[in-house]
Amino acid sequence: MNFLKKRKGLFSIIAVFTLLLVFFVVRLVFAVSSSYTGFGKSVSVPLRSDVHTAGWNNSEVRKLQKDIFLLEQLRVLAQSDSISMVIDLSDSTVQLQLKGMELFHTKILRKYPGVFLDDLSQEAYRRFAQITCIGNEKANLSKKPVKKIQAFQKETIGSGAETANLQNAPVNWSFVTGNNVCVVITGVKLNQDSTFIMHPTYDLIKYFTRNFFNEIFPETYSPVLYLWLNDNDARAIYRAVPLEGKILFRN
Repeated sequence: MNFLKKRKGLFSIIAVFTLLLVFFVVRLVFAVSSSYTGFGKSVSVPLRSDVHTAGWNNSEVRKLQKDIFLLEQLRVLAQSDSISMVIDLSDSTVQLQLKGMELFHTKILRKYPGVFLDDLSQEAYRRFAQITCIGNEKANLSKKPVKKIQAFQKETIGSGAETANLQNAPVNWSFVTGNNVCVVITGVKLNQDSTFIMHPTYDLIKYFTRNFFNEIFPETYSPVLYLWLNDNDARAIYRAVPLEGKILFRN
């Protein structure tokens, strides 16, 4: 009997493992197929081998062309009356600009992947690095601090503690840009020794777990950029950028 029970348990484990393997393969096929369609329609069209522009394969020339394109886009942003966000991956900074003037900037403490969409053709890079809008925002804090005045009302037990915990929680802000790039920004707090406390692996696992069911069979591929910023700076940037605000990338 014990032998039969062990065999049944072993068969159950093998069956579960097989189902998980099949599920993984099917999801991989969907992801790969959607990556081709998504890249073709949004950011990465086409890959470098498909377009040969004179000098683009030379790193120095490519850097110069990226700088020129950035200046062109910044000149366009300078005509806007709203605050814009500039993510410069080559300099590891996030900036806020208005009318061509830098209002604020902060250092990117960590980014994942370390090299993001670096192997693009010139056409693909221009689509990636052109001005676009922020959409589908999700965050664990309000866009602007809201103060509610309640006269002669008793707070429910624990409500004050819950509000304090929410306000003290690190910023978690995600959005999708118009060129189909998903950006996830996580705030990093300072400890008593004035050093940053980062748990990037935990943050990535938490994000994957939270979005697992939404990404089982993706219709289009959206490259995801994870950024870790000073928590206070991340709050300031989130509240300064208007809804559907403009954003610009540089890598």
